[in-house]
Amino acid sequence: MRLGYLVVATALLAGCAEGDAVQRQAETVEEGFQATGRLGGSRVAISSGDPNVTLGDCDPGDGLDEDLCVLGRTIDGLRVNLVIENPAAMVPGEVLSIRADDCAAAACDDRTDHAVVDLRVEGQQTRATGGTLRTRAFGDRVTADVDLRFRDGDGLVGSFDVSVAVPSNLPPPRD
Repeated sequence: MRLGYLVVATALLAGCAEGDAVQRQAETVEEGFQATGRLGGSRVAISSGDPNVTLGDCDPGDGLDEDLCVLGRTIDGLRVNLVIENPAAMVPGEVLSIRADDCAAAACDDRTDHAVVDLRVEGQQTRATGGTLRTRAFGDRVTADVDLRFRDGDGLVGSFDVSVAVPSNLPPPRD
């Protein structure tokens, strides 16, 4: 009888245990999404070797538009989504200043002289108020360096070199 209780208890506890979260790390220094900085007054480090990347409308609910979204995790497991609201402005070899336009959805897509960048940490969105976005490549892979500044004095500096997934309803990224 005790053996039966032990087997049932072990099975129940095994069902409640969290599985190991396996996150592929970058194979090269450049690959993936890496960044460090201060957000919400706390130090943060992002190291995502294989982030989820989408070129398309990845922030539904605010109208149909095109974004570049790089979804990774901080080293302590928080979900981080870097959203470039106007990826058409990203031209290889150029550095764009980042501004905090109050544009929404497709209106941000029209900006070509600067970048509009949102950062979402566990769903909490903050729009960058300054900084730079330097694009090194834009095609099947997008490679860029970011220096994000926020209104509260926080900032995030990093880079990404990612393969782009394009939803079937959008044209392929430009070379």
